[in-house]
Amino acid sequence: MTTALRVYASYHQFNLFETDAEDDLDDGDPRAGNGLVRVNADGDFVTVCTGVQNGYVRVDYDVLEGEPPPATGSWDEVVDISAVFEPPGAGITSPEGDGDGGGLDPEDAEYGIDLPGPEGEPRWWRLRIHARGRDTASEGDNLSERYLILVWPAGRAPEIRHKLTDRTGELFRTGR
Repeated sequence: MTTALRVYASYHQFNLFETDAEDDLDDGDPRAGNGLVRVNADGDFVTVCTGVQNGYVRVDYDVLEGEPPPATGSWDEVVDISAVFEPPGAGITSPEGDGDGGGLDPEDAEYGIDLPGPEGEPRWWRLRIHARGRDTASEGDNLSERYLILVWPAGRAPEIRHKLTDRTGELFRTGR
């Protein structure tokens, strides 16, 4: 069942994180990557790049039992990554958030993405992150900028780039 969230993005990003995770991404080349999503070395801090600089975006997610077939359809960017999170869930925040769900609309879930399994037992998950509407982003709430995150249990694996077509992603990839 798909769950919809309003997530606050700031500095052109929002983050999925494990408690006490740290972003080590400032150490690398800012042009590196696929232009949609980056993962820290430990796999417990994920940064999703947005078109809107500051404002709410719509994030839908679904936790699945296994890998779905790729369906790029109307999405501009689609990338699979691996991340490690501990149930009850992956927190969502923005760089301006307080680290305790500061990126979520107060009406939404406590943790962000609710994950099944026993608490205290981190496990690897595969995330397929879809994006559209990043090229039309403006300041403030931009609920036409949408993300779909499909999550399923799977071992750590290399990134897969299914589709990379928007201008925003190209700007993040090339650093222009």
